[in-house]
Amino acid sequence: MSTVARLFFGNDADILAETRFQLLLAAELVIVLGTSLVSPILDTLATVYAVSPAVIGLMVTAITAPAIVLIPIGGSLADWYGRRPVLIVGLLLFGGGGSALAFTTDFRVVLALRTIQGAGFAFTLPTLITTIRDLYGGQRESTGQGLRNATGGVSNALFPILAGGLVVVAWQLPFLLYGLALPVAVTLYVWFDEPADLHTNDARMDGNGGEPSTGGDGGRLRYTKQVLKAALRRRVAAILVARAFYSVAMFAFLTYISLVVANIFDGSPGLTALLISVWAGIYSIVSTQAGRVTGRWGYTGPLIVLHAGLGIGLILTVVGPSIYVAGLGVVCIAVGVGTGGALYRSLVTGFASKRLRAGLVSISEVLGRVGASVTPVVLGLGISVLEPDLGIALALQYVLGGTGLVTMVVGIGCAVVYWLDSPSNERPTASSQM
Repeated sequence: MSTVARLFFGNDADILAETRFQLLLAAELVIVLGTSLVSPILDTLATVYAVSPAVIGLMVTAITAPAIVLIPIGGSLADWYGRRPVLIVGLLLFGGGGSALAFTTDFRVVLALRTIQGAGFAFTLPTLITTIRDLYGGQRESTGQGLRNATGGVSNALFPILAGGLVVVAWQLPFLLYGLALPVAVTLYVWFDEPADLHTNDARMDGNGGEPSTGGDGGRLRYTKQVLKAALRRRVAAILVARAFYSVAMFAFLTYISLVVANIFDGSPGLTALLISVWAGIYSIVSTQAGRVTGRWGYTGPLIVLHAGLGIGLILTVVGPSIYVAGLGVVCIAVGVGTGGALYRSLVTGFASKRLRAGLVSISEVLGRVGASVTPVVLGLGISVLEPDLGIALALQYVLGGTGLVTMVVGIGCAVVYWLDSPSNERPTASSQM
């Protein structure tokens, strides 16, 4: 097993044998399903809830928008009180809110439950990313982030197909899959231990080695200022902006792929589920190579490639003359998502010391959630404006194709800014950042 793992994932693949890492992967397996589980069935759900194709995209916004406010809160709590309690609460909210979706057809209630799920997601995913950095460093951490991202890819490859099959039996059944988060939360409570050097005062000290940062408003204000100062460094800010547009491209794809398949290619929900599974399978494979990629090429080159893949892929998906060309676009998007999922998390966690790490990761994830939340609203508005004159197919092509172009240009530009402001292509260490 060890030899095979090293062959496929590199010399640091032995982390797969560690119990704590396995528990983190189990949490990743379920938490990534917030959007991908419903993506192939949105067209069906629009009928169930009696809403338009433009409005059904709010199911994505409702789960991503709470993160804009709650991720910083979750990050601060994880820095102050530890990773474990934040992970457990997040999984309970995500699983409980998601499972309850099976018991209502009131779209207002649906959006409220998706908001609860969003709160759970906001607490869980950034804390997972931060905890991996706590446990590992260097290329070993890049491998860990890649394997985490790959686990999400496997989940996104399998569960959408399962959801596409279950929705044929009953529209409620796919939502019950969210309940898997509940036993994972219990497992973390029983077997997961905090990183050994993350306890109490060490994790809560202010920058001068004084009182814990949770000891009052002054300490919390200092903590906030230090996190913001780290985020506003030019190369850090460039990566954070690029990270936001990475989310724009990914959520444009996930939100509208079912509408693209149905209205441009006259395909079925099953075909949509297949495309999403192909996308997820490819990006999970690409993600496993993150440690090797950064070890050989650094960060700037892969950042440029991933944004080119996202932009070109999104354009091909909507303007391709056949479903096969669209499939090639899906592959390009998968390569971009697989490369970026680990690279951005690895970069951001390396920009801050441990006492500020969850805070900076929270800013990164907030910007990603802003991109994810705004995308369905803005693109839905664009589609609504263009559809009366152009029809739904052309409206989708113009809006999504334009989104791909903007994502590519902005992402590559940010990668260049990062490169120009860095002494080398290698990620700066946390100590050099602070």
